[in-house]
Amino acid sequence: MRLLPIRLDGLEIPLGPGRYWIPPYYTLDDVERLGDLLAPGLRGVRYRVDTTWSLLATMGRKAGFGTETLLIVRMDDPVDVPEDVEGALDAVPGPGWVFVQARTAPAGRTGWLEKAVKPVVMRHLAKVAADPGHPLAGLGFAALPVPEAAALTPDPVELVELVAAAIDHRTRHADRGTAAGDWRRSLMVAAGERLAARLSRLPPEEARPALEVVLAGGAEPPDAQAFQAGCAALERIGLARCTRGHESLGPLAARATEDPVLAALEARLAPEAWTPAARGFAERHRPPAAAAAADLPALLASVASAFPGGRTDCADLLAARVGGQQPDLPVLREAADVLRALEVLPLGVDPLPEGLAASVVAVLRRLDRVRDEAPPASRPLVDLARALVRLYAVRGLDLIELQADALRDVDAAADACAAPGVPAPAGAAPAPPSWEARVRAEARARHVAGLVTRARSAADQDRAIALAREASIDELSHAVMASYIAAVFEARGDRVEALRILRGEALPVFVGPGNTRERLVCRAGIAVLLLKRGRRADRREADDLLRSALADAEALRIPEAEQIRRIRTQAGLDEA
Repeated sequence: MRLLPIRLDGLEIPLGPGRYWIPPYYTLDDVERLGDLLAPGLRGVRYRVDTTWSLLATMGRKAGFGTETLLIVRMDDPVDVPEDVEGALDAVPGPGWVFVQARTAPAGRTGWLEKAVKPVVMRHLAKVAADPGHPLAGLGFAALPVPEAAALTPDPVELVELVAAAIDHRTRHADRGTAAGDWRRSLMVAAGERLAARLSRLPPEEARPALEVVLAGGAEPPDAQAFQAGCAALERIGLARCTRGHESLGPLAARATEDPVLAALEARLAPEAWTPAARGFAERHRPPAAAAAADLPALLASVASAFPGGRTDCADLLAARVGGQQPDLPVLREAADVLRALEVLPLGVDPLPEGLAASVVAVLRRLDRVRDEAPPASRPLVDLARALVRLYAVRGLDLIELQADALRDVDAAADACAAPGVPAPAGAAPAPPSWEARVRAEARARHVAGLVTRARSAADQDRAIALAREASIDELSHAVMASYIAAVFEARGDRVEALRILRGEALPVFVGPGNTRERLVCRAGIAVLLLKRGRRADRREADDLLRSALADAEALRIPEAEQIRRIRTQAGLDEA
């Protein structure tokens, strides 16, 4: 599905008549798209002429371009570019705007793209995303982080391409969520794929050192000569600037070591570009969930993308409720934003990042102040926001009792928010879970994974099971929580019961449409248990399950694909 290029007519680009340089690394398609962007946005342009250096030389002075003409001279073949570019252009009479591409561009002469064109394009994209009438408005298109997309590149053409690719990715994976975090993930995947495409313009012998520089993270590779070659190659394709032997990565290349940018880069860049050094750098930056050993609790943590009530989270639930709150309390929206920032942190981050910790403290203090001044009807929602922020802030810490206290506060606040119930008529179908029930179940689901991995005593394990059962409010959430209960039984050494739960309670639900990620993780979990059981007769079934899981993970282009490959390698199943 492709809804971009967005209509870009109506833009007003503040560039007067003059001569402008196009980056040398632009492909012919990039130049074409730039022309499509500029032509309708330059006031006073009536005609657009696209040509090459060889054709321009043939036309000479006979062309007679007028001052209302936009002339684009692209570099089809570097051999055709004259030595005296300025002189060749001076010989062309008349055009008001000249956009020229040559083998090199004078220092600072391509900055017009970022200064004059990119802000206009960014504002336009943000306006389109926020349009309630946009075809994708129902998929949460307004949550697409256009400012973050703009921070990935100084180039307006690339900005449009990144947004288009993010839209394409999210619409293909809309069944897995359309919240703000999902749209941001799609943008980061688009960034990784774009980075791979840029690096693919290099021949393999140049792409290899260039990739090493990108992934080095500021550490110079052992081979200084290769490092310099990589810097030079990156500069030629516009991903870095080299000064006195030191590289300055551009914003797109600088994000290469982040997940899921790195995962998308690995999936899209040809294998011949990956040297042992590059793979070593990638391994160093890989997120813990993808690099973890293949034990069942760590693997099942991946299934946490399926939440009770339909793949949503407390931040979204709170934001949706705040939207109808009267009077509007801005601090509640701030609390939802803090929750979103907390939920993406890996489990076990202690202490919290300094900036996020300050945000948590600040929003809790504001909630305390606002509660005393808020109308009585609004106070339960303020209490719930405060309880959720506290709960999310401690969810990754090894403080089980503190989490239990926070969950009790969430329960009490959610109960206070509940609307009076209306008895259902006899024989009526069960009503969908209420908003309050979804908040309570979601709060539990968010913490069961961390609790499972930390439950060491029998009491802690019993509490993990109880929490998992309390988080089950529909068939899907029951299957997700059953996966965690299976992990507890595996930790107790009862693999028979763990296998029974995964095979009988979880997998039959996950085989339904829209549950690809949950299904592949569950199959991989069953395979891990079979391999741990150590029976030769189980290896064939385990291999079949892992192959199926790997195919799904590769289709989704998610980090679990690499984790499943490692399981097969560790079990010796990849030798067949």
